[in-house]
Amino acid sequence: MPVQAAFDLARSEGPAVVLVWLSMLSDAIQNKTWQTSRTVAEIAADTGLTRNTITRAQARLTEAGYATALAGGGRTRRKTTFAMTPLANFSGKPAELPDSKPSKPIGNW
Repeated sequence: MPVQAAFDLARSEGPAVVLVWLSMLSDAIQNKTWQTSRTVAEIAADTGLTRNTITRAQARLTEAGYATALAGGGRTRRKTTFAMTPLANFSGKPAELPDSKPSKPIGNW
């Protein structure tokens, strides 16, 4: 979980934007493409936020560089596909532990 990024976003944009971001980010990670086409209704079901709050939050995420609108939206009735900005040190997988091998070779002496 990108905790520091969530705190930074909450301070700069507000908690509703964080909820929308987390809903979109979880879908993008699950898709393994860093892209999401979640509808406003699906995000509303996740977050309990209104349609207007979600669309404002998506605009703020785009302005802040956390997401980029790829297709749809605007004056069309198509759902918008967003590319989520990958976070530093976050791949959606658990971090690999450092190699625990000793630095010096050990042999049977």
